[in-house]
This record gives sequence, C-alpha cells and structure tokens, in this order.
Amino acid sequence: MRVNRSLAELTSVVYFIQGALGLNNVALPLYLRQAGLEIKDMATLSAIVSLPWLLKPLFAAASDTFPLWGYRRKSYVFLASVLSAVGWWCMAALPSFSAATVVCIFLANAGFAMVDVVTDGLVVEYSDAHTTQAYQSLSWGFRSLGAIVSGVLGGWLTVKFGFRTVFALTGALPLLSLFISLSLKEESASKKPFAPTKVLKALIKSLSLIFKGELFWFSILLLLGTVSASFSTPLFFYFKDKLGFRETLLGTVQSLSWIGAMIGCFVYYKFLKNTSLQKTLVIAISLDIVSTLLCFLMFNRFSAVTLSFVSGIMVYITLLPLMSAAAKLAHGTGIEGSLFAILMSVRNIGLVVSTFIGGQLYHLIELRGLILFSALASACGFFVVKKLKSLSFS
Repeated sequence: MRVNRSLAELTSVVYFIQGALGLNNVALPLYLRQAGLEIKDMATLSAIVSLPWLLKPLFAAASDTFPLWGYRRKSYVFLASVLSAVGWWCMAALPSFSAATVVCIFLANAGFAMVDVVTDGLVVEYSDAHTTQAYQSLSWGFRSLGAIVSGVLGGWLTVKFGFRTVFALTGALPLLSLFISLSLKEESASKKPFAPTKVLKALIKSLSLIFKGELFWFSILLLLGTVSASFSTPLFFYFKDKLGFRETLLGTVQSLSWIGAMIGCFVYYKFLKNTSLQKTLVIAISLDIVSTLLCFLMFNRFSAVTLSFVSGIMVYITLLPLMSAAAKLAHGTGIEGSLFAILMSVRNIGLVVSTFIGGQLYHLIELRGLILFSALASACGFFVVKKLKSLSFS
C-alpha cells in the first residue's frame, strides 16, 4: 500500500480543519438564540447557509476542467481558504445579527466547501484498490481529532471570551490549509480558456451516472443515512434546557462523541474493510438505527454523556463504508472530483433537508417523535440494500 505523502498531509490538515470548525458549534446556536431565533428559524438559516455544500459538484467540475494559475487543485485550495477565513472574520466584526450575518456564514461555508471538494478530488484521483480505505480512514480520523479539540475549546472559549472571539478564531483555521497548499506537489497544468461547456458536460456526465441502475439505489441509501440530522438541533437544546448542560459541558459532550468516532474509524479499518459491501451496509444500517434509538435513553447527564460517546462509535462505522464505496465508484472515471462531489452532494442535500424538516416538525411531534421518525426512515435502508446485489465496489 503506497500513499502519496504530500496528499496525505493536505488531507489530514483539511479534514482536521473541517472538524475544528466545530469551534463555533456551541457559540453559533447560542448566539442565534440570543438574537431571538427559534429552532425552526435556525433550521431555515442552516438550510440557507449550507447551500454551498450542495454546489460542490460545480466547484469540482471547475477544478477538473479549468486550471487556475496553472494548477487544477492547489490554487483552488489557496483561494478558497482565504474566502472562508474572511467570511468568519466578517462575522466576528458584525455589531449584531442581521442579513449580513447570513451572507458572512454563507461565504465562509462556500470557501471551505471548495477546499473540501478539491481535496476530495485529489484523494479520489490518487486512490486505488489498496489505498482507498487508508485515505478515507485518515481523512475522517483527522476530522474526528479536530472536532475533539474544538468541542472542548469551543464551549470554554464561548464562556470565557464570548461569541465574537470564537468566530474570529474559527476564521484563523482555514489559513492552515492555505499554507499547506503551498507545499502540495502537483504538476502544472496547461493553461486553458474557461469553457463553461466543459464544466457543464462534466456535471451532466456525473449526474447521468448516479441515475443509472444500482447507483440510483446507492444514492437513496446516502439520503436515508442523513435523516438523524432532523433532531440534531432539538437535541442540542434538550441538553441545554432540560438536562441543564452548561456551555463547557456541551462542548465536552461533542468531543466525547468525536472520540467515539475515532474509535469507529479504527474498528472499521481494522475489522470491516475486507467485509463484503452488502454485509457492511447491513451492519451500518443496523448500527444507525441503534444509535438513533439510544437517544430515548438520554434522560440525565450521565446517560447523555455516555450514550453520546457510544453513538459516536456507531455513527462512523455507519459512515465510512458509504464514503469508501463512493470513492471507489468515482475512481478511474476521468471526472473523479465531479462524480465524488455529486455523490457527496446527495448526502449534503439529505442533511440540509433533514435539518429543515426536523426544525419545522419539532413543534408538532417534539424530540421523541423526531427520533422515532429517524429510526423508521433508517430502517428503510434494509430494503434498498437488497437492490445492490450485483454492483461490485471491490
């Protein structure tokens, strides 16, 4: 197994930052509540500012077909890192919540969505049958590490220094990917004029692939795996309001979940990487349902903290088989970045829609109803797996 060292370094840093951007996971919802927003309003705002993550195929197609400053990847990482940093710094400078707040978060997300998709394109481009699991485990392992650090620090910094300091520090994180991009070893690409038709053709080709046969059912499976996002914000405020978690404890719980996620990465890579796709997906769906139902047992601080850790393990054993399968599907197509980005956008669409619907349904069925709804939706995945009999990801 041979891993590209400079790519491994970039991947580790980018995914660490992606996890560490959770530095504002405690500050942002509390800031929005202080501004007078309710859970349904936060869900709507979240849907709007998450739109850049749905545009990942466009970013990927651009980097696949149009070199910027002579490079297809590193120049995009550099430019997008700057955009993300500026978005968060502008957020920190705003005097109060306004329409400008939405614009700032949107820009910050757009920048890092581009960093993420270009890095994914590189990973898929350099992956083979022997390194796919290694890159995915490395990526998500470092994302977990970043989230562990930011979880503890985020809650403490919010209490100690306030929202704006947390937003400013969040803006400093993308600078790490900016600097690491300068050392990325990438061959210079021939300069080409910007051709929108080439970008469009790459997108159409990618889209046509996921609507054919079993790839369509795989996309459905990606969507079903996101339904638990419907109760993420309500669960945050359940911890805060009902269980009396302070900001530092909220951050600690998030960190414990991500420690569990790192363990999940290890378990997957050590014990499941050679298991057949169909069996792995059945295990993943089963764990997703169990992880969701465990939320019913979070009735005090001890149970909430313990089960958050356990759920973290299960969530990543659920997620990594899907990510590895998506990377294998995209490899060797010639439009690796575009196709992988399409598949990831399917997942991101599911996350955005689930969060939005959960926010709207919360006032009707409350948290317990959302948990049950999520578990039932996840169980539909068993029927989808049966449609994947002949598709080989090996």
